[in-house]
Amino acid sequence: MLRLAKPPNQTIYFYTYKIYIYVKKIINLLNRILFFGFLLLGIILLFFNLGRKSAMLMVFASFLGSWALLFALRQKKVNENFWFLINIGLWLNIAGEIVFYYGGSLYYDKFLHFFMGIIITIMVYEYYSKSLIVKKDMIFFTVLGMLALWEIYEYFLQFFLNFPAMGVTIKGVFIQSPFNDTMYDLIYGLLGSLVFLLFRKEKN
Repeated sequence: MLRLAKPPNQTIYFYTYKIYIYVKKIINLLNRILFFGFLLLGIILLFFNLGRKSAMLMVFASFLGSWALLFALRQKKVNENFWFLINIGLWLNIAGEIVFYYGGSLYYDKFLHFFMGIIITIMVYEYYSKSLIVKKDMIFFTVLGMLALWEIYEYFLQFFLNFPAMGVTIKGVFIQSPFNDTMYDLIYGLLGSLVFLLFRKEKN
């Protein structure tokens, strides 16, 4: 029986779709590994008394935060692939606490805020893209508000739970005060936001 060859466009579409499904499965698997990795690492730090108490609390907070953000993405009908980027950001944050211990790596802390500024802006842009109008200033100030909420969260941890979330220290000595740390965190986060927005168009 003679079989007709698929038109080139259909063949390209078929293989592109297969690659998309394959990549999506890989991302879903990595997300599960990253997500449950928070819980596993937290349990290890808790029962084997490894590292500082602040690191253990951060890991468990990342587990709960990851779950809450996934719930929010689903509620707002934002692409769940962003959950992968969020989990990457949370793991980078944990690396800063456990491996680099922020205090000895001022530049790592600022890099992370710059990176998260980009990630948050991508998600906000995706959310607003569902509407008829997309304005860069609207996205920018939404991101500013979200970054400010994070700094308020750090303030709460510092002054109400005595968790070292503000300022940068080396061997207990501040090399950047809590006030300057907060301002620079906001600035680097907004710079990341601006870098992303430079390459995006508004929709009127």
